[in-house]
Amino acid sequence: MRDRLRSSRGLPRPLLVSGLTLLLGACGALAPRPAAAAGAARLSNAGQRLFEASLAEGRLGHHPLAAWVRERQRLEAADLTVLGSGDTPRAPAPDHTLTAPNLAYDILVNDKSGITSCGACPNGFLGQAETSIAAHGRLVVASWNDNKARCQGLGTQGMGYSVDRGGTWFDLGSLPVTDAGTRFRGDPVAMVNANTDEFYVVGLDQGPGVTGVAITRGHIDGASWVTDATHHVATGLDNDFLDKPWMAVDSLSGNVYVTWTNFTGTGEANIEMQRFDAVLNPLGPRQVVYVDPLQGSQGSYTVAGPAGEVYVPWTSYVESWSPLFTQLLVRRSDDFGATFGPVQTIAAVDDNAFSGGPGSRRGFGTVNVAAAVDRSVGPHRGRLHVVWDECLHYKDAPFTASTAAVSLEKDDFFASANPFTVGGKLRGTIDFTNDIDYFKFTGAAGQTFVLHSDSLSLFGANFNLRLLCGTDTIPNNWRVLVGSQADPRAGGMVFTLPSTGTYYLQCDGTGAAGPNSYALSTAWDTPTPGERGRDERDQFAAYSDDGTTWSTPVRLNDDPPRFDGCFPSVTVDGTGRVHAFSFSWRNDPVCGALSDQYLTSSGDGGATWGANRRVTDVTDFWSIFASCTAANHGDYEQLTSDGDDVLMCFPDSRLGDPDVFVDVSRLRADGSCVAATTLPAGTQTHLTFSLANDGNFATPLSWALTDDGGWLTGAQPALAGTVSLPGGGGSQPVVASFHVPPDCAGDSSVIHFVVADPFIPGRYDTCQTVVHCGAPTAVDEPGDRRLALGTPRPIPTSGAVDVEVSLPDGAAAALEVVDVGGRLLFSRPVGDLGPGRHLVRLEETRGAPAGVYWLRLRHAGQATVRRMMIVE
Repeated sequence: MRDRLRSSRGLPRPLLVSGLTLLLGACGALAPRPAAAAGAARLSNAGQRLFEASLAEGRLGHHPLAAWVRERQRLEAADLTVLGSGDTPRAPAPDHTLTAPNLAYDILVNDKSGITSCGACPNGFLGQAETSIAAHGRLVVASWNDNKARCQGLGTQGMGYSVDRGGTWFDLGSLPVTDAGTRFRGDPVAMVNANTDEFYVVGLDQGPGVTGVAITRGHIDGASWVTDATHHVATGLDNDFLDKPWMAVDSLSGNVYVTWTNFTGTGEANIEMQRFDAVLNPLGPRQVVYVDPLQGSQGSYTVAGPAGEVYVPWTSYVESWSPLFTQLLVRRSDDFGATFGPVQTIAAVDDNAFSGGPGSRRGFGTVNVAAAVDRSVGPHRGRLHVVWDECLHYKDAPFTASTAAVSLEKDDFFASANPFTVGGKLRGTIDFTNDIDYFKFTGAAGQTFVLHSDSLSLFGANFNLRLLCGTDTIPNNWRVLVGSQADPRAGGMVFTLPSTGTYYLQCDGTGAAGPNSYALSTAWDTPTPGERGRDERDQFAAYSDDGTTWSTPVRLNDDPPRFDGCFPSVTVDGTGRVHAFSFSWRNDPVCGALSDQYLTSSGDGGATWGANRRVTDVTDFWSIFASCTAANHGDYEQLTSDGDDVLMCFPDSRLGDPDVFVDVSRLRADGSCVAATTLPAGTQTHLTFSLANDGNFATPLSWALTDDGGWLTGAQPALAGTVSLPGGGGSQPVVASFHVPPDCAGDSSVIHFVVADPFIPGRYDTCQTVVHCGAPTAVDEPGDRRLALGTPRPIPTSGAVDVEVSLPDGAAAALEVVDVGGRLLFSRPVGDLGPGRHLVRLEETRGAPAGVYWLRLRHAGQATVRRMMIVE
C-alpha cells in the first residue's frame, strides 16, 4: 500500500506550516513543499487565449510561461490540421435511451443565431464553455466563455439571465466594457447576494497593453437586466499574468471576495485576493493568500460561510512524473477575509495531467477543486465541502526496457499501424513536419494503459499523442479517447479501456521539426490497495467543519471502473442536502467517448452519497465537431441551488458546436399527516397519510409508518415501501389501520410518517399524528365514524389541496369542487377509502382559474361543505 502522507523520497506530505507562514499572516504564506519543476503550472482555457493575445501584442514575451504558451499554440494548430475544425459533417452520436430516473428537461441558454460555422469567422471560435450560474427565487444569471463574440471583435465572455427560474433565457451577448476600457475575456463566475438580489459576474479582462481581472454588478428589473457598475479590479503588473479568478459573495456582510492566480514574471504562482463591499468599493489593498515559488498553484475556489468565515481552497500541482502528490490546500479567515489562518491540506491526490476527458482537445488535464459551504439551518450548518477529480496511481506502472515495436514507414494510417504488445517501448522517428506514426494494440475492458514519454532526439520538438477507439476509422468519425503530448518532462497518457478490443495510438508530428526520434514506454497498471482512484479519473468529495480536520475522501461516481468523468461541482441546498454533478462517459460501453452529466446527492452532510442520476436528455459527441478550437470542454462547470431546486449549468455539444445548457431540477418529497385526533377506546379505524412528489420530474420515493404505542396494525399498500411518482404533485395515499386498546383511557400513541428520496441517503422527513384515547372530537375536527370535512390546506392555494375527510362507512362517497355559481368542476370518488379519517390530496385544483370555490363531501344523501380560495 502506498503512503499518501509521504512521497517516495521520504519528504513530508501533508504540507506543514512554517514559522514564516505564521509571520506572513494575511500577507501570504510561503509554499513549504518539496521542489517540483516549474512546468507544473497549467493556465486555464481562457487564460491561455488571453496570454496568446498578449504575445501577439508584443507583451509577456519574456514571461516564464511564454515558451509553454507558444508550444501549446503550435500543438493545437497541429491538432486542428489533423482532426479538422469540425465544419465537415460527422457521424451523429447514438440515440441512447434515457436511463430512469432522468431529471428535468435541459434548456438552451445561449442564442445560436448569427455565426454558425468556423469558416464564417476566420481565426474565431464557436464554443461556449466554462459555465457558471447563480440563482435566487425566480431570478437566475449565467455566464460562460463566449468565443463567438471574437468574430465581432467583442469580449469573449457571455452572459444571460432568466426571470422564470431558468425556464427561458435572455442572451445579453458580451459583458459591458469596464471603467478602464477593457473587455471581459472569460473564466466566468456568477454569484448573487441573496438579501439584495444583486448579481455579480467576474472574469479575466484585456485592453490595450492591459490584462487582469474584471467584475460587473447588476440586477434584474422586471424582465430587464440593469448594469450597476463594471470595474477592472486587478492588473498583471510588470511581467505578471493573472489567471483563473473565482468569487464569493457573502450575503451576511455584503462583502465580495475575488481571488485569482498570479503567474509572476519571476516564476511564482501566487493565490491573491481583493475584497470589496457590496457596491464594489475596495476593502483594503490587494492581498497575497499564498506564495508559491514553484509555479504549481492554480484554481482558487473561494466560498463564504454563514458566520462570515471565508475559505480559499486551491490546487498545488506537481509534475506528472514527479514522485510527489498534487496537494489540495485551503486557508480560512474568521474576520471577513482580513487575515487568514495557516495552510491546511484537504487531500494528497494523483491527478491525470496528461489529458482531459475523451474528446478534449487541449492536450493536458486539470484538477481544479470546487467547494460549497452549508448555509442552511440544518445540523451541518457551516460545513465546508470540496470535490475534485483523481486517477489511479499510475506512477508505479511496471515499465520495462524491452522494445515492443518500431515504427516502419509508411505507417501513416490505421491500415498500416504497427502492432505491439503493451509492456515495452515504442520507437520511431518523425521524419518530416506532417509525418504521423500509427501503432495498435489489443486490450481487455478495465485494463489501464499507461504511456510514458521517455525521450525525443530533438529537445523541444514536442508532438501530439492520441489514443483512438478502433471501432470506426473514418476520419470524421474518430473517437478520440486521449489527446496528450510527447514532451518527456510532462507527456504521456493514462486511460482505462471501456471494452475489449483494438485501440490505435497516433504519434502526430504535424508542425513539429524532424527528423525527431522518440521512445515511448508502455505498461498495464493495476490499482493497489490504498489507492482511491480506480481508472483514469474518478470524482471524490471530502468535508470539514473547521477547514482543519478533513473527512476521509468518498468517491462520488458509481459507474464501472473503466469510464472517464471530470469537472465535479458541489452545492448545498436550502435544506442542507449536498449535491454534486460532473461529466460522465459511462453511456458509451464500447469506446467511452460519448458524455452525459450525472448528479449525486447526500442527505447526511456528505458522509454517504446516493446512486448517480442522469441529468442530460441527450448524449454528447465531442471528438470532431464545430468548435474551431482545441478548447471545447473548458476547464470547469458549475451548479448552484436555491431552496429545493438544483440548477446545473454545463457545456453541451448536442447541436453541433459547444453550447450552454441548464437543467433546473426540483427535489422535493412531501409527507402529509392527519391532525391529532381522539378516538374511543376499543376503536378499530383507518387514517390516510399521503406521500407526494412535489419535484418537477418523476422519481421513486419511499415511506415508512411506525407508532409508539403499538396501535398500528397494518397499512395499505404497506407499512413501508417505495413507489415511482410523477413530478408536479404525484401522490401515493397510505391507509393505516389502527386498533385503539379497550383499556387505554388517558393514553396516546404517536404515529410517525417518514418519507425519503432513495437517491439522497441519510435524509428523512417526518410528520406526526397523535392519536388520543378518549372522547370523540368536535365536528370541526372529523372523528372516527361520522361524515365530516376538514379545512382545505393551504389557504389560499395555487396548486394542489390537502383536505381531511371522515367517512362513517365504505359506502359510495364523493369529494367535489363547485364554483360560486353552482357549476361542478370535478368530482373525486372517496368511498373506497373506507370508514375513518383520511387525508386526500386534490391535484385537480392545479391550473383552475383564480376565485372562490366550495369543497363538498357527499355521502348517502348527506353533504358537508367548506369554502376554498384559488389564486394564480
